[in-house]
Amino acid sequence: MPGLQLYQTEPDEISLIKAAFDLGCQLVPDTHLRSPQVQKLHSIEAFRCARVETRHFYIVSDSLAQSPLSARKVTKENGESFYYVSPSVGTPSIEFLGGGIFEEPNAVAQLIRPGFLEFSPQYWLDSRFIKEAAITDRA
Repeated sequence: MPGLQLYQTEPDEISLIKAAFDLGCQLVPDTHLRSPQVQKLHSIEAFRCARVETRHFYIVSDSLAQSPLSARKVTKENGESFYYVSPSVGTPSIEFLGGGIFEEPNAVAQLIRPGFLEFSPQYWLDSRFIKEAAITDRA
């Protein structure tokens, strides 16, 4: 999968997400969902709230959508169930894992946690496996 490893602070992440929003994209946080309804974020404020729970998101665009991302049900051994985004089912998306500054116990310096930005050109659509051309092939 074509991708970039990123080392970003919060202002860097905000700039990247703002650029995605400016292009008409939305964010889908990768969190435990209570229902199969996938939540799309449309604002920096919503991103900041979701970022407290997760650093993993999918960047999607209605203009490129083949079908919506779907959520898959998971049931734990204790009977508890939740849904999570199934990125290989539905629209092509860009996967984003945020970084951020953190400090390990007894550390003398703060560190920037690595993240990534990655396009997956392969996904399932209506029981068919789709393999899109790489972004560089489309440019």
